[in-house]
Amino acid sequence: MSEHAHEPGKFPEVHDEAPRTPTWVPVIGLALLGLIALFGVYRAATAPEEPREVGQVAGEAEPAAEPPPAAAPPAEAAPAPGGADAHGRQPGDEHFGHGHD
Repeated sequence: MSEHAHEPGKFPEVHDEAPRTPTWVPVIGLALLGLIALFGVYRAATAPEEPREVGQVAGEAEPAAEPPPAAAPPAEAAPAPGGADAHGRQPGDEHFGHGHD
């Protein structure tokens, strides 16, 4: 027979090999749960009451009255007087008018 045999009708003795959970682990979990619950209550109590139009999505910005003005092209791209650009390239150069080298 087996070396671990026990008497019929009796349960074998159990040897727990896992260490006990330290007390601070569940305390931290309950504290975090309580803080999250308090934060939720606070947010619900201080929620802004903004009237919204039908169909307006939260966070959606109002449309601008006028489009923003277009930005002026950079000064480097404009040709300098005398036909050369800001880098001294002449109109026949393949890089003429571009801002790169």
